[in-house]
Amino acid sequence: MPGDMTLSDMRELLATHHVKSLTGERAEIFCLRAHGMEVGALMAHFCKSESGIRHDLQLMQTAVFGALGVESDPYLSGLWLAMHATCCAADVIAATQTVAIFAA
Repeated sequence: MPGDMTLSDMRELLATHHVKSLTGERAEIFCLRAHGMEVGALMAHFCKSESGIRHDLQLMQTAVFGALGVESDPYLSGLWLAMHATCCAADVIAATQTVAIFAA
């Protein structure tokens, strides 16, 4: 966490940071990776190279976390997605519910 930021500060920062237009394939890759889908599985699912998946993840992480000065990881991405499941991330979460890692 940046500087003297506490976990509580980080939660507040993430909860209040909204991102518009979190839709499309890149957002789906971001969501699925945050929920534990491995890069290899993302490559197969989206028919993309590893560098393409990593590039998409980097673009999404920058879009979501860049303005905050926070370095993202799948844990923070998942936390942010959960906090914004009814606003910013609602569409992408709904779009990824049929992917095999979620399907019952």
